[in-house]
This record gives sequence, structure tokens and C-alpha cells, in this order.
Amino acid sequence: MIRHLKTLNSRAHEDLQKKGYLVADMKPEHIIISEPDAVRIIGLGSDGKKDTFREQVALLYRLIQDGSYSIIDYELLFRTPEHDEAVKSSRRYSYLDDQRHRFEPSPLPAHLAATEIFGVPYLFGHAESTGGRLWVVGRNPHLFDYFLPERWRKTPAIRLSETKEVYYTITKDNIHLVWETSRVGEMPVGDEEGARDPLVRTYGINSPFEEFAIAHTLNHLGIPTVYARAIYMTGTKKIEASTDRRKYASHRGLLDPEGEPVLQEDHNYITIRGYYNGPDQWVAEHSNALYTPLDLSRALDRGLVNEEQCQWHLDMIKAKLRHNKFDGSSLKLNDLLVALDSDNAFLEDAAGEPLVIICNFELIWKLA
Repeated sequence: MIRHLKTLNSRAHEDLQKKGYLVADMKPEHIIISEPDAVRIIGLGSDGKKDTFREQVALLYRLIQDGSYSIIDYELLFRTPEHDEAVKSSRRYSYLDDQRHRFEPSPLPAHLAATEIFGVPYLFGHAESTGGRLWVVGRNPHLFDYFLPERWRKTPAIRLSETKEVYYTITKDNIHLVWETSRVGEMPVGDEEGARDPLVRTYGINSPFEEFAIAHTLNHLGIPTVYARAIYMTGTKKIEASTDRRKYASHRGLLDPEGEPVLQEDHNYITIRGYYNGPDQWVAEHSNALYTPLDLSRALDRGLVNEEQCQWHLDMIKAKLRHNKFDGSSLKLNDLLVALDSDNAFLEDAAGEPLVIICNFELIWKLA
């Protein structure tokens, strides 16, 4: 009997593998069959035949081969590497397709609400796993779950800055994102970025909502920026006190759909943006030939551009911002990205010049 149970167990294990799943510790008691099939097996044992047991086992074999069974213990059930990659690929494709349609209004589930802050449309909801709050850019409810903190907060990440908390990660859904802890409410000191910038003391570091409004506006003006995706407010309260309370005062009248201030002084905020590997529409159609972003200071270090070219691009961006009534005079080379293909060729703009993309909106201010 034990030998037959082990064989049946092995057959079920092989069947699961074909479906893309593995069980770390498969036991016979993890497998159940339907009540009608159980009655059939019991019925075979009531006819008094000599080979009844063999017939019962043979029927069990057929049921398992036909997939007519269920697994009742999922604790050790996981996808095979091949199936896992297929699922991630499917999720990423769906995500890119949804991003292309992110501003198209759709019916909303009860747990989401549409809102608008500084002219940017968001879907607002709770991050139940952490008690936090989440604003996802656009009107497409399918995008909301991709930015819940459990999808990206604990995945392996690469730090992109020595002075700020900026990280690149690939989420559980195989999506390339960059997340950054907002410095709103801080007044940089010492060697921190912006500490010696008099404009920081004049205007203050932008809130996440101001950053996204600037990115949204600049893209509409034809000035390329990285894609602003979502803003996450942590559920836990922050430890350090704010040293610059001006933004909290200026945002006091901005409320979420539940009547709470969108900018709360006792919580941290994380901005989530796309890892720029090409325009959204293009990326959705070219999953195997993506660009790699590189800031201008690193492009200079690698000899891909010279100092004169870097300064020209920086001056051009600042001039475009000034023409559109934005102060971008605090931008530096590491605030601007270029994109390279596998042959180190630049993604180019309509004029044949390397396309330069703004990736930092903390220190760009809207002029009156």
C-alpha cells in the first residue's frame, strides 16, 4: 500500500510540474479527490472481486493523470523557474499596456477614489499591509496594486546616490522602478546636497506632490522627464522632526478623499518613478531591446560625452525651463539622464541630439 501511495504521490508531483508548480514536501495527505470520485473508488471495493485493490489504485492513477484532484496544503507550493518567468513577463506586459492607458477613466472599485492634486490626476487608496496611503498617477485602477509597498519595498535594490535615499529595483512583477525618500521638510546642512544652495533656503525642498506636478507639466510642454508613477506615505510615523515646516503650511488645504491632509508632517513620503529605458509606448513594443539610463556626470566619467557637451546640455535645459517660467538653476549634471542602447548609442531627440531627461524635481521651482 505504501509503495502505491508513493507512486501516486510522484504522479501528482509530475502533474504539478507540467502545470508550472513544485511542492517542496509533497505528501499523500496533501491530495484530495472529489466526493463522487471517492464514492466510485469505494464502490469498486464492494463487489467482492479478487483484484479490487488493483482496480481502485488504477482508478486513482487515472484521476491524477486527468488532473481530477486538488492540493489542500499550499504552504510549500511554489512556481517552477520557467513558470515564474512566464508569469512575471505577463505581468510586466500588462503593466506596460496599462501605463499606455493610464489617463483613460475607468470604473473604480470601492477601495479606490479619484482625486487631483496640483493638476495631476491620481487614484488614492490604502496600503493595507503597512497602514500607509498611496496615490497612483492616472485613472487606471489596474495600476494601483503594482505600487503597493509589498511589491517593491523589500526587493533587492541598488542605491543610485551617495547623498540621498534613491534606489533602483525590479519589483515582484518584474517592473523596473526607482524609489526615493522625499526630503520635504528638511533643510540640508553640512555636505548634504543643496546645503549651500541659497534657493533651497528661499523656496524649500519641493513636496512629492509639487515634484509630480512639475514633471507632469514639463512633459506636456515637451521637456522630457522620467515618468512619475506613484507617491507612498508610510504607515509608521517618522522619528526625525521637520526643520522646514513651510510646505506643510502651504499644503494644509489639500485634503485626500477621506478629508485628511495629503502632506502630513509626522510621516515619510516615497516617490516612485519609472526607470527610464525608453518612452512608454516604445518600451511596450520593444521588451528585448531596451535603453539603459545614465546621468550626465557618469556619461562624462565614461568618456561618452565631454565637458563642453555636458555644459551645453545643462544650459539648454535650464534655458527651456526659464522660458516656461521654471527656475532650474540649481540643477546639476547628475540630475539629467541620457539613454544608451546596447551599442552605447544615444537615444536621440528630433534634432539628432542625445535626448536629455530630467530626473530630479526637488530643486525646480515654478516662478510666479
